[in-house]
Amino acid sequence: MNTPVHASAVVLDRADCVHSKTRVEVLPPGQYHYARVVCDACGKQLCWQPKPENAERRRQNAANIQRLLGIGQLLDWERDFCQSLSQHKLPSPKQQALLNGLTEKYLNKENILNADRKENCAPIHECAA
Repeated sequence: MNTPVHASAVVLDRADCVHSKTRVEVLPPGQYHYARVVCDACGKQLCWQPKPENAERRRQNAANIQRLLGIGQLLDWERDFCQSLSQHKLPSPKQQALLNGLTEKYLNKENILNADRKENCAPIHECAA
């Protein structure tokens, strides 16, 4: 269960530990933290590892923010909100709800419109073939 991880994959403070190999120790279910990263040589704890679902939500948030900023349809306050949110790792529950709403409003609508266009064009392409 303890998988060695190379130190380059983890942010290390070299003043705390000079060794290069680390390992991830997954904690039992119900703990506040998901896992801890420790030095493989001396056993010193270097940092906490986020829960996989939290890490995935952060990645998805970053991708959604970049896509929202790229579409050019946002109102001024929505663009300012997305720009400020991109500077923070952990949005508050209200900020997360607002980001989810903007994603639904702009990005999912864009996907639905693209899907509708493909459906409307499908018979034309089928006939032409």
